[in-house]
Amino acid sequence: MKTLQELVAAHGRGSHWGGWITNEDRDWLVNFLQRVRAEAGDKPLTILEIGVFMGGGSNLMLLALGEPSRLIALDNWGAGPHDGFETLRDGFVHCTGLAGFYPDRIEIIDGDSKLVGQTWNRLVEIAYIDGDHSYESARSDLRSFAPWV
Repeated sequence: MKTLQELVAAHGRGSHWGGWITNEDRDWLVNFLQRVRAEAGDKPLTILEIGVFMGGGSNLMLLALGEPSRLIALDNWGAGPHDGFETLRDGFVHCTGLAGFYPDRIEIIDGDSKLVGQTWNRLVEIAYIDGDHSYESARSDLRSFAPWV
């Protein structure tokens, strides 16, 4: 598994290395998740990430939480091609594979979070909502998935 520093060196310090997260947001997220990890002790943690794009945030979250934490990647993978990949899903698999996380620690769910949320019944420790960014969608995701956190 690569360290945060190795991932940044391999992909660049800019805001786009498998995602659109800024340096400031990335640093905050990693610090927050490392505190969550410390409080959880040895307990495996599961993150539900809604809207994963090409995996930059996924890599950071799994790196910050360490093993044996897992991530459920929920996206509709609707756009593409992007950044040399035929589909966004291909880009996600590539970027998370480079970091050493896919497929061992990542489960991919293909679908619209509004529809998946209607039948969701799995507990997770963290839900990271970063879907289509509209108020209505974020509200729907909060209502559907918050009871399972």
